[in-house]
Order: sequence, then structure tokens, then C-alpha cells
Amino acid sequence: MSGTLDVTSQGLEELVIPEIDRDWITIICNDNRLVELPDFPESVQEIECNNNMLSSLPPNVGKLDLYHLECCDNQIVKLPRRLPENLEHFRCSNNRIVKMPELPEHLKQLDCRGNPFDKKSIKRILDRFVKYITVEEGVSREETIAYWRRLYIEAPSSGSGGRTRSRLGSGSGSGSGGRTRSRSGSGSRSSSGTFFGGNNSTKKRPI
Repeated sequence: MSGTLDVTSQGLEELVIPEIDRDWITIICNDNRLVELPDFPESVQEIECNNNMLSSLPPNVGKLDLYHLECCDNQIVKLPRRLPENLEHFRCSNNRIVKMPELPEHLKQLDCRGNPFDKKSIKRILDRFVKYITVEEGVSREETIAYWRRLYIEAPSSGSGGRTRSRLGSGSGSGSGGRTRSRSGSGSRSSSGTFFGGNNSTKKRPI
């Protein structure tokens, strides 16, 4: 059997993935009290763990065949050294991430606002997406690009400065503030309504 494990809003402090079925394709554990996650089964292609108390992601995440990963509104300080090779959609907004690893070749959508990135990471993000950023709800493409360029100029090289404020046009959300509503299968949108990516639709693999 394969399919979706959805334990959203269960008040969980620990995520236990049933051993009886290791062929999960999608794991959703948003809106809980998780402080850590177990290693995920190799079959997993989509993970959503928004609005928890995570400080990191499992070490094996970079080795999975993921195409969709969401970990917004946590307390993540450090991402894995390598993101999944086939990752297409990545949302990690409102954490404490200083360094962004190399972005996968196939990445189409990225929402990473609300993190105190160092200068090198901001340049990495800007260089990759300056030609492909699209936005919604009245925020122009020019404003979005100008925003990332401004962050690059202002960012400390070591990432030791204050927390980055990064909600375009409306101030920043924080990890303990408004709740991020994930929208699996319908495109990635942040809680502020600003969208970063290559197109306005998320193509889901059949389960």
C-alpha cells in the first residue's frame, strides 16, 4: 500500500511513521509541536512540516527523491548540506536559516523569506531566480527583484546581523506569528501572498 500520511493538527510532539507501511509517497505533519523528525522512508516524494518547533531537518532529506518540501514557520537554523537533487518546489520561509545550500537544478519555486541569510546566500538566491520570479496580489516583479537586491546590499557577510524582515509591502511574519496554510497540488504561496517561482501552477506527480 502507498499513499498519504496526514497527521495535521494532532498536537504531536513526536512523529512516528508506521513500520507496517514504508511506501508512503506524501507525509504531511503541519501544525503540531514537533521538535525533530525521524528519517523518512526512501519512497517519500513530498513532505510538509510547517508550523512546528523544528530546529533542523533529518540528515537523509538530501538523499530522498523529493520534488516538494515545505518547512515554513519553524525554528530551523541550518538546512542539510545538500538539497534533494530533483526538488522542484521548496518553501522554508520564517525560520532562522543563515546559509542557503546550492539550489537544485530542477528547482522551479522557492519561498524563503523571513530568514537572516548571509550575503552569499542572498546572492545565490538572486542569481538563480532574477529571471524567473513571478508574484501575486499586486506585488510587481520589479519590486520583488529590487527587494532581493536591497537585501543583498544590506546583509552582513557572516549572517550575524538581525533577523531579516521580508514580507513585501506589509512587514514580516515570524515563526510564531500567522499560520502558513499549505496548498499541496495548487502551487506554493506564502502567508503574505507573495509567490516566488517559475510558474503559477504546481504539477503533482500521480500517487
